[in-house]
Amino acid sequence: INAEYMGASSCGQPHLAFCLALDDMLASWTRLLTLHPYRVNFVQGAVLFFSGDILAQRFLEPRETQKPAVNWRRAVSAGSVGAGYIGFLFTGFYRVLDTRWPPLSSSPRVLLAKVALDLVLFGVFGNAGQMCMRRLLAGDSRNQAAAYTLDHIPPVVVADWCLWGPYDLFAFRFIPTYMRPLTSGVLSLCWNTFTSWSSHRTHRDR
Repeated sequence: INAEYMGASSCGQPHLAFCLALDDMLASWTRLLTLHPYRVNFVQGAVLFFSGDILAQRFLEPRETQKPAVNWRRAVSAGSVGAGYIGFLFTGFYRVLDTRWPPLSSSPRVLLAKVALDLVLFGVFGNAGQMCMRRLLAGDSRNQAAAYTLDHIPPVVVADWCLWGPYDLFAFRFIPTYMRPLTSGVLSLCWNTFTSWSSHRTHRDR
């Protein structure tokens, strides 16, 4: 029995070591988020938008044989938008909200006020702003970028409210302020893939 127990323990050691290492990494990352929220989220935002754009190019957009598989300049431009969007706007917005209203409040009035502000500011103006910025970085004139944004933003806003509304209700109730940009960023990887594709659609993709 002891031999069997010793064997089971030794077999479980690699998994235990991995769990402990993962726990240490998460603890270190949480400390960094608490101490340097803007710097850490600046990096997170750049990585998430960069990755989302590459995923959109590889798997959502029609492949044209004369074009390379990945437009790296476009991906880097998306990353620069994400650095500012997640690193400064998202992080600052969450901190201001939790200064104005108590964080993790269970009050329906407070929760709904936070969610409504998020859906209006980021769901409408945030998505429109980043879509317009992506078009400008892609070479459009200001008039072209504005016209494209007005034409393509309505379905993006609807999708945003369907995805981020339920998430916001959960996040504002249960997720601490310093962790919220990270959890929002993880969900943003999927969302940014969609917005990147939406920001570079052609009329035949519609």
